[in-house]
Amino acid sequence: MKSDLNQILTFDKIKNELSKFCEETECEMKVDRSDNIIIHKSGSGRRIVFPFICSLNQIIITSVDKNKADFRTANSDYAESFGDREVYFNGESVGIFRNENKEKSVSKIELWEDNMVKTGDICFLETGVKRKGDKLYGFLITPVISTKIIKNVLTDLNDCVNDLYFTVSFCRDFAVICQTELKPDEAYPIICAKTDKSFVTDKGCGILIKDGCHITNESVISRLSEIAEKKKVTVQNFIGKSSPVSEKLSVSGRGVATGGLYLPVSHMGSGCEIVSGYDVDCLVMMIKSIAEEK
Repeated sequence: MKSDLNQILTFDKIKNELSKFCEETECEMKVDRSDNIIIHKSGSGRRIVFPFICSLNQIIITSVDKNKADFRTANSDYAESFGDREVYFNGESVGIFRNENKEKSVSKIELWEDNMVKTGDICFLETGVKRKGDKLYGFLITPVISTKIIKNVLTDLNDCVNDLYFTVSFCRDFAVICQTELKPDEAYPIICAKTDKSFVTDKGCGILIKDGCHITNESVISRLSEIAEKKKVTVQNFIGKSSPVSEKLSVSGRGVATGGLYLPVSHMGSGCEIVSGYDVDCLVMMIKSIAEEK
């Protein structure tokens, strides 16, 4: 077992890690007023955006009573998996989640003695990604996996034909604003999605056919399928039911060609999400192939 991926807890750590990497690879990076991280790899061809939307593992303290605290989180889908995870404030452990009523899934933070946490403070959960064989696993895996994908693409990119933007957003509405301001010719949101019977791990990345109300244009699907066949990338079709991300990004572009690339995640929303290294490699190859296509 190998723990070779950095533990990324906060926005600042993600920003600093990507900033250092951009200096090494001679890419431009900036952070806009909505805290979208924008990485630019200059090219002379089409203007292409690859939006990543990540869930930060942050919580807001809503009340403190002696050695216990209540909290609120934007990632409510994960609340049931908080049990027995440490809570950090300013890099220091301040307490641990305890499930007080398993039937009702009511959790509180049990605070250590002499801590300085107060109402309104933003704390972060213990997280990280580990590797075992070809599998990557961890809690709230998307920020670490997104960082890994961006690094692998830019490290291995041989011929940057097109003008590339990789954006990392922590709210889908901010991702829409970011894409609108960049005015791309094409957009390919990179989205982590829960596996089901038709979308499984170890079968490659997914090409978005339909998700929620969004239906990908047939010409975009054909083009992505042709790229996958030409570059011998294993892909599978993705048909989802509820995500509004692709629809919002497509509508925001007012006709911009939008083709989602999906990464299958087993047990998404649980205390231990699992991603296949093979699927990550396939997704990296697809992004590179789009970037290098004339």
